[in-house]
Amino acid sequence: MESNGWRAKFKSWLTWRNLLVLLCRLVVGGTFVFSGFVKGVDIWGFYYKIGDYLTAFGWDWAKPFAGLASGFVPLFEFVLGVLLVIGSFRRAAVILGLLTMAFMLPLTFYVWMADPVSDCGCFGDALVLSNQATFWKNVLLTVGLVFMLNNNKRVRSLYGPAVQWMTVVLPSVYLLIIIYWGYYVQPLIDFRPYKIGTEIIASNVDDGEDDFVFIYEKGGVQREFMLDSLPDDSWNFVDRKPVEKTAVSEHSGQHVEPIAIYDGDREVSAEVLPQEGDVVLVLIPNISDIDVSTTFRINDMNEYASESGVSLVCLTSGSSEEIAKWKEFAFADYPIFTMDDSMLKTIARGNPAIVRVLDGKIVWKSTLDSIESEELPELFDVSFGDEDVALADHGKVLLVLTIALGVLGVMLLLVNRLGLVIKFGIRMRRNQNKTVNLQKK
Repeated sequence: MESNGWRAKFKSWLTWRNLLVLLCRLVVGGTFVFSGFVKGVDIWGFYYKIGDYLTAFGWDWAKPFAGLASGFVPLFEFVLGVLLVIGSFRRAAVILGLLTMAFMLPLTFYVWMADPVSDCGCFGDALVLSNQATFWKNVLLTVGLVFMLNNNKRVRSLYGPAVQWMTVVLPSVYLLIIIYWGYYVQPLIDFRPYKIGTEIIASNVDDGEDDFVFIYEKGGVQREFMLDSLPDDSWNFVDRKPVEKTAVSEHSGQHVEPIAIYDGDREVSAEVLPQEGDVVLVLIPNISDIDVSTTFRINDMNEYASESGVSLVCLTSGSSEEIAKWKEFAFADYPIFTMDDSMLKTIARGNPAIVRVLDGKIVWKSTLDSIESEELPELFDVSFGDEDVALADHGKVLLVLTIALGVLGVMLLLVNRLGLVIKFGIRMRRNQNKTVNLQKK
């Protein structure tokens, strides 16, 4: 009879409504986990995206709070997603999710209609969605949360109430370490085109292709044409846009990313980054934010580079006036060139960021803050072979962190639910004994 009672309970649990609750937990919670994780991995990228929003809205007063927001939002989303997936704080987590959607739905609807930024940045560079897709994604998440509001308590939490606070602490520590690494070193996963191992070439290398594609309109229909390919004069010119050029290395056959460096109005990319040679790039997106101690360290780095036969070049998006002040302020004895601000921030994160380019290939990058002064000479003693050492190290760090989180989560579950497991085992044993006794009779 007791065995039949357990079967009846199990069948009643396996209702369509309960299964739908589990599905909503996985989908809605998993979306929050992914969103918070990719933002936290590339904390600089999310910081830049918040800056884009504030600039588009004209909210310059809020820019001092952008750094705080760029750390809080990924942490909140990631932990909330974990709570939703495992069912901890079943009602509170759903209410927090709905409050989040109450803010995000009108915001993403406005972004879709007004188009102040090209993409919302909700999944960072890992997955770029259109503004329209982002809004409808949030609509679906809201529907799932509304369903869970009335039904989430139908399915038990994975962890008991006594330890649910630990399900907040463990994922928080996990993501905070990832955020710290992404801020002070580089993202543990690089979703950008200029990742370690990528070859780059000068964008002014003549590849025999047109630099622009031209958009013409005829009869309400727009089409794109290359130079000298317009079929007749009946088409009306509308606009032009640059061709996104990609190339393949003659040496390795790998994908090559063009790069543009300027000395005034003259492009000097091929001179600064030759296909053969060892170059260290110091990338400074915001040159006005650099303090005196940083200038000393860059000067020391330049001395070590010269002694090692390595070229050191500073790249910034600052104006000519800012560069002139920098040279006077920093006693800079190294070449300084300009680059597009977005390209600077895409190649490496940090202000300043250090990038090692060997024979046209990115082999290492980090922020200057992550390198101690006594470690500067070692930076130029490292020999880079075929293995991407830094990339492998980042992968190991993320793997160790993820395994640690999983192991601690399983251990917490076993300790928390050990009593239930023992109780269940005793009941099953009694049922087996009863069945054996009945068979003997």
